[in-house]
Amino acid sequence: MSNWTKEQQDAINARGNVLVSASAGSGKTSVMIERILQIVLNGEAEVDQILATTFTHLAADQIKEKLNKALKDNLKNNPDLIKQLNALPYASISTIHSFCGNLIKTYFYALGIDASYKILENADLVEMQYNALNTVFNTFYEEKNPEFLSVAEKFFHFRSDEELKQEILSLYALIRNETDPLGYLDKALNAYTPSGLKDITNLFFNDIKQEVKEVILSLQQYLSNLLPYEKLSNFAQNILSDANLFLAENDIDKCYKLASSYSYTAPRKNEEDLSYSYYLDIAKRAKEALKDIYATFCGYYTTLAEQDNYFKIYNDFKTICTIIKEFDKEYS
Repeated sequence: MSNWTKEQQDAINARGNVLVSASAGSGKTSVMIERILQIVLNGEAEVDQILATTFTHLAADQIKEKLNKALKDNLKNNPDLIKQLNALPYASISTIHSFCGNLIKTYFYALGIDASYKILENADLVEMQYNALNTVFNTFYEEKNPEFLSVAEKFFHFRSDEELKQEILSLYALIRNETDPLGYLDKALNAYTPSGLKDITNLFFNDIKQEVKEVILSLQQYLSNLLPYEKLSNFAQNILSDANLFLAENDIDKCYKLASSYSYTAPRKNEEDLSYSYYLDIAKRAKEALKDIYATFCGYYTTLAEQDNYFKIYNDFKTICTIIKEFDKEYS
């Protein structure tokens, strides 16, 4: 048995509705295998009563393979597990797509679809997409749609509109991940209007202020510890004073002037005083964090000076949105 961390063991033992969030390489698959194994060994469920879905066929095969080994390892102590081993090949351990496909295959009559339905392979889907997109493009060409022709000309490369087609298909794939794909497209288009840019700027400004506030709070908790060190205390107070000025200001132009003018010189290190060095590092980290935040803010602010060019994109993007919507009708 593996040496599980407390968090991993908690995930293995937990029952009911459980959400486990962990980064790549943290052992999620191993934990899931152990969790299934323990449920089976404890008699809580048969192996073919468990549903386990993954993103890839490889991961699903690995789970079955490792679960098979784990069951065999426990067979000596529990001969009844032979039933679970025999049922394992039929267990619902697969990709989510395979599971849904099997549901449709089993209950096609309840969905009102033909029993001879076919799940298209990726190559078939690509061909269908291109056929639908070519139909849409041909319609626009035949109508001599001026907005479409203007956009197509900008993407033309070696007398081909392939680049524009690829752009349309990429954007379509992107918005398909949204709950309301075409609504998401409309929101994206609105970003290229004055009101849309204003909304984005306000959101960005609020996020920047929240980041500044978090740095202020993190540094403030050490202020009392800095009092014995006058220069270090003054250094931290100057950082906080300017940060609070930025936080209190609601005019974005004035905030830019403040952010672009901040400059601090840290006190010298004192290698003999470990406490002093420790608190100096904390203050310097706060200074660097604010410096990065201010740099991000100033970078965005300078792009606002080019907003006329930003708004010029609106007409072209509107046309691209129209193409995508027509493609969606044809493809659907």
